[in-house]
Amino acid sequence: MRREINNGKQTISIPSISEHISTGKSSDKTAMEELKLHLEKQLIENNMRHNEPIQMFKRGSNNPVQAEVPSTDEDRAWVEFNIGRALDCKGQLKEAEKDYIRAYKRMKEDGPTRLKDAAHVLNSRGDVNYGQKKYDEALKYNQMTLEIQEKCCPSDHVNIAKSLMNIAKKLTCQEKHDTAFDYYQQASTVFEKCSPTGSVDLADTFNSIGIYQETQKNLRIALDYFKCALTLNVKFLPVDHKSV
Repeated sequence: MRREINNGKQTISIPSISEHISTGKSSDKTAMEELKLHLEKQLIENNMRHNEPIQMFKRGSNNPVQAEVPSTDEDRAWVEFNIGRALDCKGQLKEAEKDYIRAYKRMKEDGPTRLKDAAHVLNSRGDVNYGQKKYDEALKYNQMTLEIQEKCCPSDHVNIAKSLMNIAKKLTCQEKHDTAFDYYQQASTVFEKCSPTGSVDLADTFNSIGIYQETQKNLRIALDYFKCALTLNVKFLPVDHKSV
């Protein structure tokens, strides 16, 4: 099934992943190459303007992966990034990482103008390494992502909070709990600034801080954080959600 996206001047036909990605391993590589060629052709033919996003793929049913396509010369980096996301969704982490590496290399060659774009790629590469249990590498790419975001985004931007949280989780996997706790606290501060009424992300952060306090035998403090996390989860999640 194809989807059509109108950018105000022209309509772009984007095939669904199911048209190109089969469930059989033997044809996956060929399908990915065909999809890559199709996307490159579509992007180049339409030559979309800067900051006109197109929805390239979907992770699941309701989490769109969006790419901004500034010019023909820069299209290939976004194509490779989104191919990587598609492979990531299929659990083909090694192949996904290769596309992320190529996308980042192209963006880096374009210089400072693509720093924010490169941060998205680095973050995804960190996620892949985390899935591979390569925690040192995952931490490195999350830290690189945060460094870029701190240069390009306001101090209370939600992406900064999410990067702080990602770093904390990697440190927790490395059993560096005290350092992770510092990052959880920083993340909660930023989440509270960018979402004064609360959020699921803030609930996740409170829960992580509660777990840390519990390991430190600060049971009363831990309980307070768990209660705060539960209050937010009840507010923002369905009643039958596992976090509630």
